[in-house]
Amino acid sequence: MKNVVYNEVVYDRRIMVQKHDNPFEYYTGYIQLHFTDPRTWLDKVRTGDYDYFDELDEFSEIDVGINYAGNLGIDSELWVGFDTASFPIGEYTEEDCVDMLERTARLLFIRTNAVSDAMAEHLAKDQDAKTDERTKHVGLLLETLNDLANASAFNELGKKNKVREKIDSAGKKLTLFLTKDMNVSLSDIALFTILKTVLSEDDEDQENE
Repeated sequence: MKNVVYNEVVYDRRIMVQKHDNPFEYYTGYIQLHFTDPRTWLDKVRTGDYDYFDELDEFSEIDVGINYAGNLGIDSELWVGFDTASFPIGEYTEEDCVDMLERTARLLFIRTNAVSDAMAEHLAKDQDAKTDERTKHVGLLLETLNDLANASAFNELGKKNKVREKIDSAGKKLTLFLTKDMNVSLSDIALFTILKTVLSEDDEDQENE
């Protein structure tokens, strides 16, 4: 038998926790996906590929791991979830499950807003461009935006190691875009990086004088 013990909208996403008592007590938790989430996420959840979500940084706040992706038979809503059945009874409480879901909802909220802001800025700059002049490797730009959005989210959560990881990843993808699509040489990119570092050091020296 199961009972819904928590069902609320948090950071614009519905999260739900169910308590089970057969054959023993454990919890299941779920977080709603939006149809505006990345297309890959929606495709994966429709095929029940929960392993995919277990590898994503966006769901890393789920300490027990992701082991569900589907619609729960609730209208057409899509969900990603977990259960605590494989852990000792009492190790994870209802409050622990809610906390994991709330932290995940917050992370997704920050990520979504960062992506929206970045895309809006990009579209505003690109609105007068001709179709045949637009980037051929837009996928690299979108992946770069995704990494920067995740970096912003992790920065809000104080996870500096994850911030550096995502910024490094964004830098590599941006370099690929510049070399493949814009024909910028690696030496020019390296020179720009060196100049930026030197100028930053000069600014710090002037501030300290």
